[in-house]
Amino acid sequence: MKKTILAIGLFLASFAVVSAQKTEQVVSEKMKVVFPVKPEKQDMPNGGSMFQAKSADGNTSYIAMSLDLSGMGLTAEVVESMGDMLFEQVKMGMSSQMGGAEISKDEVVTFKGKKALYVEIDGKNATGEEIKGKKAFLYIFFIGAQMHQVGFRSSKAGATKDDEKEFLESVSLKD
Repeated sequence: MKKTILAIGLFLASFAVVSAQKTEQVVSEKMKVVFPVKPEKQDMPNGGSMFQAKSADGNTSYIAMSLDLSGMGLTAEVVESMGDMLFEQVKMGMSSQMGGAEISKDEVVTFKGKKALYVEIDGKNATGEEIKGKKAFLYIFFIGAQMHQVGFRSSKAGATKDDEKEFLESVSLKD
């Protein structure tokens, strides 16, 4: 009987440790996401917030960020009126800062009910340590004048966006 109680206690304790690693993170007043481990917050110089976490094995890095573009003069109306052209500008800006990494796939898709730019980045020729030899999978979308991004980088051979489907599907949005 004591062994049974001890076994149940150990099972419950291990379950609590595993579930405690998952962290629901409010990224902005419009977006939250469940990270598989507790993320670190980085305040960006332009007023945005970025949250990052690494998997226990170090092969995967998770990222979610929010940036209010109204300080740059962009309003929700301007963002809406730019349509897909805004995604092209985001893509051009990304390309100019990738240090040898290449966008291997990009398409406008629907993500969580929002029009989004889905991007896959191949870092095999990258010079920056964050992406060198890795693949990245990102969704970039706007809610009003706020740009949001969620995705992950992986050093696993043959990585696909489905590798971290649970993380990507954990995103919840409100208008």
